Amino acid sequence: MKRKRKPDSHPERAGPVREWYPSGALKAEFDRVREDGTFESETWHENGLSAGVEALELGFGYTPDGHLITLRLSPDCPEADLARVTFRVHSVLDLAGPGVTDEVIGRLDGLARLEDLMLSRTTITARGLDRFRGCANLKCLRTRKNTGFGEADVRALLADLPGCEWDGRLG
Repeated sequence: MKRKRKPDSHPERAGPVREWYPSGALKAEFDRVREDGTFESETWHENGLSAGVEALELGFGYTPDGHLITLRLSPDCPEADLARVTFRVHSVLDLAGPGVTDEVIGRLDGLARLEDLMLSRTTITARGLDRFRGCANLKCLRTRKNTGFGEADVRALLADLPGCEWDGRLG
């Protein structure tokens, strides 16, 4: 006698989990299924603007007024995901991951307002680094494990930014 199989009452992954502010505004949605079958989480500021998105290939964060403060990209980040990012920068910016290339740096808007910049594990070259030459307000530059530029490139940039201090770290 054959036994009937019971339906699976324990799915592999639950649907999205949501959190709300006391005001009733949506605060976060975790483990939302993307079109490609992967998952992402998104948070919002209480004013309704996105605070950020985290997924396998990318992560980005915004201030309450919509300025970019963090961007993390993998090298295989789909263009459709990049199209979701608002590239208008805040005075503090943290760029990370090998998907941050010269092309991505070229999309950044409002670089003149930059005061604090962190570059970590990017693949931007000396040419991409030169994009920051016009950042007259830049006071702090931090670098970690970038593969496309070296100390001489950073020092050449700093020659045009006398008010900027570099932490002197590349590795």
